[in-house]
Amino acid sequence: MNELKKPAYIIAAVITLIGVVAVAAPDIAGLGIAYLITAGFFIYGILKVITWANTPKEIRSGFFLADGVISALLGGMILFDALKGPVGQVEMLVTISLTAGFLSVFNGISMTASYFSLRKNGFGLTGFFLAGGILRLLLGIIIIMNPIAGWFTLQWSWGILFIITGIALLFEIRDLPL
Repeated sequence: MNELKKPAYIIAAVITLIGVVAVAAPDIAGLGIAYLITAGFFIYGILKVITWANTPKEIRSGFFLADGVISALLGGMILFDALKGPVGQVEMLVTISLTAGFLSVFNGISMTASYFSLRKNGFGLTGFFLAGGILRLLLGIIIIMNPIAGWFTLQWSWGILFIITGIALLFEIRDLPL
C-alpha cells in the first residue's frame, strides 16, 4: 500500500466510526458535537475581535467588531452554562437546535422563492428547488416544535451521512492512483 493511501484509509475509517457512534449513541455524540459547536462559536467571536484589532483603522468595520463581541459573549455564556450541569447542557442543545431550525426555515423559504423566480424566467429542472425548499421548511418547523428531539434527529441524520461518506471514501481511495 502506498504511503499516501494509509492516512486516507485512516481518515475514512474515523469518519465511518464517528457516524456509527452518532447513530448508536446520539446522546453522547450529540452532546459532544454541541460542545464543539458552542466552543467554536466562542473562538470564532474571539478571532473576529482579534482580526478587527489587527485591521488598519481606515478599513475597520464596527459591525465586524460587534459580530465578534456578540458571538464571543453568546458562545461563552452558553458554554459556561453548559459546563455547570445537565440543565445547562439541555439549554445548550435547545439553543443550537432552535438556531438550526430557524436557519432551516429561512433556507426553505429562500429555496421556494428561488423556485418561483427560476420557473418564471424559464429555467428547467427547478422542481428540486421546490422540493428542497418544502422539505427544509418542514424540517425546520419540526425542529422548532420539539428542539431536543430535533437535535437528536439531526444527530442520526449526520451519523448516517458520515457512515455513507466514510464507506464511499474507502472505495474511492482504493481506486486512486496514489
